[in-house]
Amino acid sequence: MRLLILCCLLVITGMAHAAVYKWTDAEGNVQFSDKPHPGAEEIKELKPQTYEAAPVKESESPKEAPQEKFAGYKKVEILAPANDETIWDNIGSISVKVGLAPDLQVALGHKVVLSVDGNPSEGAAATAFTLPNMDRGTHSIQVTVVDESGAELSTSSTVTFHLKKHSVLLGN
Repeated sequence: MRLLILCCLLVITGMAHAAVYKWTDAEGNVQFSDKPHPGAEEIKELKPQTYEAAPVKESESPKEAPQEKFAGYKKVEILAPANDETIWDNIGSISVKVGLAPDLQVALGHKVVLSVDGNPSEGAAATAFTLPNMDRGTHSIQVTVVDESGAELSTSSTVTFHLKKHSVLLGN
């Protein structure tokens, strides 16, 4: 059985190495074939088409541009909710939007800390927050921008809002 397989492989490899002929037809097109054609020349060795890439130059590391010292935030304010606004929401979900000028410098590690009724939250690299499940009543919020070490960079003024929930008993 092994001898039969070996013989088949030897015969197949001989066929795979057949001669290739090249000629130009009457219209000027170059033709290739494995059968001889009048005026065809036999190509002895077909080399695979390869590509030599140009050598890569060792680039100099780009010189770091001197970073300008951050001048600070010119404006930090709470855009929503407005001060002394009454919000009717049975779920108690409050959307807070913060306005900063210039924009929050996340690349420098700056974060916004939202304080609700004097309780600060974890810092976040965002300027929009949702406060879920707030109880009805009067609440105050304030935002502080901090750097990566937690040092305060700028603080907004305090905004007070009133959350009311509709009641079936009172008809409102």
